[in-house]
Amino acid sequence: AGGYSGFTLNFDPSNNGSSLNLQTLGPLVFGINSTNAQRIKIEFEDISGNRAVFYATDVDVARNYYEFLASSLQGSIDAAKIKKIHFSVDDESFSSSPSSGNFVLELLGIPF
Repeated sequence: AGGYSGFTLNFDPSNNGSSLNLQTLGPLVFGINSTNAQRIKIEFEDISGNRAVFYATDVDVARNYYEFLASSLQGSIDAAKIKKIHFSVDDESFSSSPSSGNFVLELLGIPF
């Protein structure tokens, strides 16, 4: 209970305004599997600090692949200036409180 785990891709580690332009990339594809979590929170942040939150649902022990289109961010944040992408699990990710567990994230198509 009260646990939290996350992984952040920071495209501006020096805090100098660097960003990722999602509009010039194809779809982002990522694979997720977990022994306990059924939902993964995916948060995008632009260089102005605006955030958009999405959820990958029906996560289980088998690796499922999800495709994310930059057009999904339209009207929420600036998809041409993404500062961070954050993947996380918290209490709301589980149907019951596990004592331990893991989630595996495979990223495809995100330049580093």
